[in-house]
Amino acid sequence: MKKLTVFFIAICTGILFLQCDKIEEPFKEPSGQKVSADTPYFEVRTDFIQKYLLEDFTGHTCLNCPKAHTIMKEMQDAMKDTLICMAVHCGNFAEPGDAPYTADYRTALGNYLASHFSVSGLPKGMISRRQFNGKRVLNYSEWKADMASVPRLQAEIGIQIKDTTVPSHPDTTYIFVKTTWLKGTERPMRLSVVLLEDSIVSAQKQPDLSVIGDYVHNHMLRASLSPIEGTVLNTEGKREKGESDIRAYALYRNPVWQWKHCHIVAMVIDTETEEILQVEKIHLEQ
Repeated sequence: MKKLTVFFIAICTGILFLQCDKIEEPFKEPSGQKVSADTPYFEVRTDFIQKYLLEDFTGHTCLNCPKAHTIMKEMQDAMKDTLICMAVHCGNFAEPGDAPYTADYRTALGNYLASHFSVSGLPKGMISRRQFNGKRVLNYSEWKADMASVPRLQAEIGIQIKDTTVPSHPDTTYIFVKTTWLKGTERPMRLSVVLLEDSIVSAQKQPDLSVIGDYVHNHMLRASLSPIEGTVLNTEGKREKGESDIRAYALYRNPVWQWKHCHIVAMVIDTETEEILQVEKIHLEQ
């Protein structure tokens, strides 16, 4: 069993097909303590399926956002686990205000994404950050048709996610993400790892200007485990078929989060085109 430490991690081991699991420095403990965690066992797999991410830019005072939420659910019901959804609360419609809109669900990553991709006029969305007819940020009425136009290709990248805890740090969960290249590539890539939470009961304005005080918000972006712009994956350039990479992150358990409703989502992003090449999601067990 490998041990990961906060200040130095550099382990390379040969596996099937001469894979190399590269584990780089992940943990930043607030106390500054040096923490070690066992690297979990990841089985060698080649049976990954291609998955897609629907990012819904939303806010609790956005009149048409409930319509977008309905479309998102219909798409997810149809595509099952091949479509992963993420609700990004951002912009003026997500600002806290007078009751019942006192909650603030904005995040540093959400603010960055909204600014970086020039998102305005909610609700808007992106499908794996692809461009459709020269447009990346889409009106909610376009989501279904644009998703239907995406060719279902064989996965070229596989993602596996595992979580664990360390007895000496029960308030922290350690997230391990293994990326496997199923096809050789030279394109530059980044890894983004985020925390989502379901079943958050909070107010939401409706299209008819009424308010549902106990509206259930799902897929809500709560935090980014990786740096805002992601973790660089291919620091050595070309990636060979069968090569793999393991990164690890420390996640402090904010008591505001309902852990039983939390999920980790990891996505591999093409650095040049900004397209999400693969995405995976797990429910947190620890």
